Amino acid sequence: MSMQYISEILPSLFQGAALTLQIFFWTLVGSLPLGILVSLGLTSKIKPLKWVLEIYVWLMRGTPLLLQLIFVFYGLPIIGIVFERYDAALVAFILMQLILLKFSVVVSNLLIKVSLKQLVFYA
Repeated sequence: MSMQYISEILPSLFQGAALTLQIFFWTLVGSLPLGILVSLGLTSKIKPLKWVLEIYVWLMRGTPLLLQLIFVFYGLPIIGIVFERYDAALVAFILMQLILLKFSVVVSNLLIKVSLKQLVFYA
């Protein structure tokens, strides 16, 4: 490779890296609070809420991220929910990330197995 070619593509590579880091940051910011809500819902005594969230976890674990991206960008506009490309990627990544991190499952298991008194005692 010539240095001229590298100097031509380097700005695009840096721009792509910056966009990747931006999506990563906003995915974490969005998935952590939602993961807490999902984990609280999974430990809820409200059966319909728990069933819906268990189906959500099962569905998100069972489908590839690319399929979820295609669904958010091309499937949701059929019912009137339209996202720009960046926003569609963020929505799909956030919805998947809170399951991939297993944050909701880990926190819900923690809430089930560890009482509040134990958490306060060891803090």
